[in-house]
Amino acid sequence: MSAMTEEIYATFQIESIRSTRSSIRYILDGYAPRDEQEARIYGMKRGLEFIANRQNRITEENLHHLYQISTGDYLPDEDRLLPNHFYRNGEVFIVGGEEPRPGLPAERLPGAMKCLVDFANANDGINELHKAAILHFAFAYYHPYFDGNGRTARLFHLWYLVQQGYPAALFTPFSRYIAENKDAYYKAYERVERNALISGYTDVTPFLFYFCNEVYNRLQVDAVPPKTDLEVYQTALAKGKITEKRTAALGICSVCLWCRGVYHKAAGKGFPKRCVCNHSDVCDEIP
Repeated sequence: MSAMTEEIYATFQIESIRSTRSSIRYILDGYAPRDEQEARIYGMKRGLEFIANRQNRITEENLHHLYQISTGDYLPDEDRLLPNHFYRNGEVFIVGGEEPRPGLPAERLPGAMKCLVDFANANDGINELHKAAILHFAFAYYHPYFDGNGRTARLFHLWYLVQQGYPAALFTPFSRYIAENKDAYYKAYERVERNALISGYTDVTPFLFYFCNEVYNRLQVDAVPPKTDLEVYQTALAKGKITEKRTAALGICSVCLWCRGVYHKAAGKGFPKRCVCNHSDVCDEIP
């Protein structure tokens, strides 16, 4: 419950939406919402529960359902989707950066979102943590709804990781790391957009760099356990009680993103040149 409390609190903090941890715990304890603030909390609870179930595959229908139960059902009428519409039918402007910008034109959303869902389900060999960040970027860049796009983008990111075998992602301070440096979060979008205006090509490297450095790397560093815990972990891994993907999501480096050279090859400068754990018995990148 603590992890869900912090995720809900932080995701609203990113969007400057007021909430309190006491209200979040009240809803998570099973009580009915008493006001609009608690209704939004209840929606996020439903959304996190939905993506935690691996039977809920990523489809356009399920994405629409996720949006409705987490956000759409709690919006004022003017911000709701039209009946039988998966995406907005009008213009929307994205705020948070230095200047507002329009989202993808409404007439292009059905095709673009179908391609995005197909990309999420494609077996293309892209590192799964990087691909989750790419999906996050594209979703928020398109802005397929009138409101709640940021919340849904972060749910989509976590949903993809759960689908790929990283259930521990739901127990990490994912949105808190974004909230603590949300200016860098928005600036990463702006760098992509400015570069695209110059080059005519959308290169998501600045956003990947941001996510690896400010979120994934912090998850890894903050999760390094003391030696006694590491020994327990190694025993469990040897017995097959911990999967490699769960290891990566927990931030222990032995067989994960940080170890096989994937991380520092992702987006150029600024990445560590070797594993940061310094345990030579579990990492083949220690000099």
